[in-house]
Amino acid sequence: MYAATKISDESLLKAAAKLPASPAILAEFNELTLDPHMVLDEVTALLRRDSTLAAGVVRVSNSPVYGGDRISAVEDAVARVGLKEIYRLVSLATTARLSEMALPVYGVFVGKLARGTLYHGLAAEKLAMACGFDRRVAYTASLVRTLGMRVVDWILRDADWVAPASSSDMLSWERDTFGRTSPEVAHLILRDWRFGEDVLDAVIGQYAVGDLDEVSPMAVLVNLAGHFTAQAECSIAGEQHYWEPTPEKLAVVGLQADAMGDLAQDIEREFERTMDILN
Repeated sequence: MYAATKISDESLLKAAAKLPASPAILAEFNELTLDPHMVLDEVTALLRRDSTLAAGVVRVSNSPVYGGDRISAVEDAVARVGLKEIYRLVSLATTARLSEMALPVYGVFVGKLARGTLYHGLAAEKLAMACGFDRRVAYTASLVRTLGMRVVDWILRDADWVAPASSSDMLSWERDTFGRTSPEVAHLILRDWRFGEDVLDAVIGQYAVGDLDEVSPMAVLVNLAGHFTAQAECSIAGEQHYWEPTPEKLAVVGLQADAMGDLAQDIEREFERTMDILN
């Protein structure tokens, strides 16, 4: 069993910088696309900084969902999907590359991780729209919420470990095994990458433990999105019991319990549509 030793901030940040398609570009992209004076040339210039990411955006833009002839230039991809959709496209392309990684320390395989990450993001976006929250913040926070797990796994995958059981309290398991929790690790890295406070608060409070008054409403919304991910049977072991949609959580986001069923159908349809785009 790996002896609990707190991993240094320096080690975590160095490991995060080595991840493929670093999500740090999402923070820059978000800031850029919120600028009312932004032009297409600025978007394409940012995408060209990561040739693999740019190629992923072009590939996704060639999906039949967007129609038209096949294109090969990133500027054509941006023009085709439009500025409103390009952030979503970049987020999907970035997350798709990261989700190609398994998490052996957590006992998570590639396919389940990719499906779960996407499902959680789409569920949070739909919830945000239903509750009057910022859909972009909800979507982004849900896509990057497992960043801490990815980095810890990257560092410790060669050490002796015992993956958490589905009945485990994962936060306690992480503290006992690694010396800190994955939301704490993600918060550290995302702050270094200059993500907004709204995303940071949502990520650090994603499991909504303790007094809900001390957790941001966006964190509660991201937590409720986990309920739909669990229903789709793609939650990470040890997380499931955090996602229960209690009346207290629903009250925080202003959602009625009977609305959850309709949302589940909308999320599943959006997931199928998005899979058509990615495939």
